[in-house]
This record gives sequence, C-alpha cells and structure tokens, in this order.
Amino acid sequence: MNTIFIRLIIILTIFSILFTGTINAAETTADELACELNSDGWILYGTDQCPWCIKQRDEFGDAFTDLAYINCQENKPVCIDAGIKGIPCWVSPNGTLYPGYHNLTQLNEMLNDYRAEQPTPPTIHNAAGFELMYVLMVVLIVLLIKRR
Repeated sequence: MNTIFIRLIIILTIFSILFTGTINAAETTADELACELNSDGWILYGTDQCPWCIKQRDEFGDAFTDLAYINCQENKPVCIDAGIKGIPCWVSPNGTLYPGYHNLTQLNEMLNDYRAEQPTPPTIHNAAGFELMYVLMVVLIVLLIKRR
C-alpha cells in the first residue's frame, strides 16, 4: 500500500512540474538570451573593429546571429539617429541606451528589469491544462487501485 502512495506522489509531482512549468533554468543560455532580446526588440550597435564590440559578439558565440545588430561603420546615419555616442551600445525597445560591454548575466538582468517596468497584460487562465492534469491524476489513481 505504501509503494502505491509513493508512486502516486512521484507521478503527481512529475505531472505538476510538466503542466505548471515550475522548473526554470538557473541561468539563461546565450541562445535563449539572444532570442529573448531579439523578440523583445533590443538592438546592439557596434562595429567589426571595436575590441569591446568583438568581445560582446564573442559572448554570444553562434547565437550572435539571432540578435538585432547594427554595424555603425556601415550604417552611420542610423547610429546617429539612435543617439549612439559610444559602442558597443544596447538599446531597449523604449529607447534607453546601455553603453559598454555587458556579459550574459548583466544582459539578462537588464532584460528582466526592463520587463518588470512594463505594464503587465491581463492574465488569461487556461483551465484546459489543469483539467487534463486532474483527469490524468484520477485515471492514475484508479489504475493504481485496480492494480492492487
């Protein structure tokens, strides 16, 4: 009887993790961060000759291609219009400038701070996911009881 309850607890824990998404990565990878920055509308301004710009590019590795990047050597008017005074420079969607090199942890913090300042959209609850979880839990309980 005890093994049934232990199995049931393990199964319920797995389902609750899968359906509620309570496990998050401790650190954001360069790929994930590049996609998030790009999807939120962040832009990196720099040049191919600037050592700090190269270091910033290297921080992302292959994920650099997922970033919105403007080469100020090739697009000088765009950089002037954006108010870029020094490179590398990150620009948030609201136009805030973040000049200088930033490692992935700092960029992730900047992104999270920016998101926290934005108004939150109304929450839409998707009850279907929880209903499915409860149905699966009942089915598992019935199967475990019949198995006895």
